[in-house]
Amino acid sequence: MRATYRHLFAGCALALATFNAGTVVGAQQAPPKQAVAIELPNELARVLRDYEKAWRASDADALARLFADEATVLTNTGNVVVGRSAVRDIYAGSGGALFLRAYTYAASGEAAHIIGGYALSANGPDVGTYVLALVRRGNGPWLIAADLDRAKR
Repeated sequence: MRATYRHLFAGCALALATFNAGTVVGAQQAPPKQAVAIELPNELARVLRDYEKAWRASDADALARLFADEATVLTNTGNVVVGRSAVRDIYAGSGGALFLRAYTYAASGEAAHIIGGYALSANGPDVGTYVLALVRRGNGPWLIAADLDRAKR
């Protein structure tokens, strides 16, 4: 199963890098536009709503339960942690306002991903982007296998 997580993580990293392509020095570009949020199927939307709820409550235990046992998290500060207990530890004491929006998603069999943005208020501008790789066993709940965050600078 660990190899599956590595493939999901690598795919998410590529998606995040592509989605957040940097600015070329000296290039003239139009100001970035806010991406349009989409509605997710209920079982995927539940992951985002439960994540928001746990984050707002500063509940690292509830947050960690959303992750698969061998999940990998790449935080917007550059920290990388592997495993549910490490996720709990890195998020302990963290929390606050969080509003997650999905820009795109795909799901097939036991794997899915969501790419989106996060804001500090319901109607506020995105202050960062994320890629979630999700896994599930059979008809079980979707769990986060990889979470890659990137703050907008």
